[in-house]
Amino acid sequence: LPNIHLGMSRVTPFKSKIQTGTPKWYESIGFTYSLDFQNTVSTYDSILFNASTANKFSFGVNQNFSVDAPLKILKYINITPSFSYQERTYFKGINERWDPDTVYHARSDGGVDTIRGQIKTDTVWRFNSARNFSAQINMNTKVVGIYKFTSGKIKAIRHIFTPNVGFAYSPDFGSDRFKYYKSVQSSAAGDIARYSVFEPTAVYGIPGQGSVAQLNWSLNNSFEMKTYSKKDTVNHEQKVGLLDQVNLSGGYNFIA
Repeated sequence: LPNIHLGMSRVTPFKSKIQTGTPKWYESIGFTYSLDFQNTVSTYDSILFNASTANKFSFGVNQNFSVDAPLKILKYINITPSFSYQERTYFKGINERWDPDTVYHARSDGGVDTIRGQIKTDTVWRFNSARNFSAQINMNTKVVGIYKFTSGKIKAIRHIFTPNVGFAYSPDFGSDRFKYYKSVQSSAAGDIARYSVFEPTAVYGIPGQGSVAQLNWSLNNSFEMKTYSKKDTVNHEQKVGLLDQVNLSGGYNFIA
């Protein structure tokens, strides 16, 4: 504690207050924003108020901002380009270094383990922010097909088919220009390992490594049936759900 959340509903600042005619494309542009603060600690109650416990607190601020602009083309196709930005702010970080000293550990069976160098980790109090962003575009439409029966208790079967195609891109936040990851010697043989400069217990996580240029698709289906019904004294019809969700989806990252 404390945990704080501030959020706002989607706003459309360019939308005209008085609608006359067809809305302009920029009137659909919308923004959303949220802010979260979280503080956690895992310790024993007997040492909760000791000075050493302060280093065990993990707290941070998470801000999310997004903008999107839903459009409709060719009357039936919906296109939504969007941009998302996230900023995670922490107040602690870590530095890792290679200690070449040889260390001997006595085992309980009387033997000795020899460690020829090891990585030392230092926790540093500092203002530590991680920023990541991505751009997306999604396209979908809806197709409805109805097959009617001329006789029998089944009057019609309706198939609703919703295809969706989207593309998302984000850069490699593990690259050196972002400074979120560093390299350190990890063995006496000179091997090099990558590590994150953020504490392992970062409450909102850290940006991942690797670029993403991902194509996503989905094919969503639902089926309904209209049958004869005595309860409906007007139309003598009753709707029955057959298959509510029959979905296929997949994706491909062109950079992976």
